[in-house]
Amino acid sequence: MKLFNHILTTTGAAVILARNVPIKLVDAPLILTGSVLPDLLDKLLDRLLKRKTSDLFHSLFLWLIFLIVSLFVDKFFSINAVETVHLWALPLGGLIHLLFDSLSDKGVPVFFKGKRIAFNVYETGDALTEDNFAYLSTAMLIFIGLLMWRYHYHS
Repeated sequence: MKLFNHILTTTGAAVILARNVPIKLVDAPLILTGSVLPDLLDKLLDRLLKRKTSDLFHSLFLWLIFLIVSLFVDKFFSINAVETVHLWALPLGGLIHLLFDSLSDKGVPVFFKGKRIAFNVYETGDALTEDNFAYLSTAMLIFIGLLMWRYHYHS
């Protein structure tokens, strides 16, 4: 999926998550940055090593460890500022990226190599299919988020 499509789908997912997870507006840049990090870090590693890596930064295990560490750091080293940014917002964006990549035919590795999670909803590399999937899923996520908001605040 293209970087822009990851930003779109992550925005839609964040609308739904904001209903149940304490996401603040100041967390949005970290979530969106995290949503493009797996692709950017893998491309950077490929260039540094001058060869194709095995999707190291698309590992579900790696991002879960990153999330656990960031939750620990947030809990025990918080600054207690009025608008403290949650460090866990960055790996949350990365995990949302992996969620949408797992819907492709290529999927994502659970660890660094070996077993992959792939749900085959769309084909990787088919730009039109990827774009349409991203636009449709973002619209659906935002619509569901708005329905949840309306139900929560107007019931």
